[in-house]
Amino acid sequence: MATRRQKLLGALASLGCGACSAPLAPLPTSPFQDDGPPKLIETIVREDYGREADSSFRGWRDWDSSSHEVTLSIGASSWKELTRHGPTVAFPTSGGFGSLDTWGTAFEFSYHGRVLEGEHAELWVGGGFGISGYQERRDFNLILPNGERVDDDVWADVLRLTVSARVDFPLGPVTAFLGGGGGWYELTFYEEDDSFFGGGEDIVSDAELGGFAMAGFDIHLTENFALRIEDQAHFVRFHDLSRFTPGNSELGGLQNIIQAGFVLRF
Repeated sequence: MATRRQKLLGALASLGCGACSAPLAPLPTSPFQDDGPPKLIETIVREDYGREADSSFRGWRDWDSSSHEVTLSIGASSWKELTRHGPTVAFPTSGGFGSLDTWGTAFEFSYHGRVLEGEHAELWVGGGFGISGYQERRDFNLILPNGERVDDDVWADVLRLTVSARVDFPLGPVTAFLGGGGGWYELTFYEEDDSFFGGGEDIVSDAELGGFAMAGFDIHLTENFALRIEDQAHFVRFHDLSRFTPGNSELGGLQNIIQAGFVLRF
């Protein structure tokens, strides 16, 4: 018959064996494993970096997706043949036949729409209105063959209405382009009144068809605006100017226009 002491030792032994055979509870995982701080930090950095990169380049991506544009430009025009133009036969003059300046001012407004889009280039077509103005360099004081006296400031304006095609080469935040076109050109020599209200009277004008080539680039400032730098070379010859320059009715040569302006795309 077991003693009281033997029963107590047996109970303790049974309890110890049961504890040894029970499965152990898993240890708590490290806070730096699985979804811990390092992975969380990595995710935040990756997302912030991606957001910053997207913000930096979003402008020109959206720019490239636009299909219409309007441009307003101003610049300088050069026409060397204009300065050398004059009569080839004698007619009454008081102070000699003057001359106009080689350099003038230029203004242009245009619209273009994108019609084709390739992997590395785009085709845009449209049209525009422009004007170039040249002022007197040496005084005119003469009597025209019809008896009209010219003794105020003489100016020359060239108006143009053109259509054109342009190929764009997107290069990230800058787009380079080449193009050309043609249209209607009108040259007018006129006498500007020296009065307070200005005004003037046309001396002679002639309208002809001509063409031009262009090259330049756009610097994208925002999603919708860009700065355009452009060079245009216009080729046109006028034929009916003998009323102003007897014996020399024709005037042609290269008209070069260098201009800068703002482009709005939508």
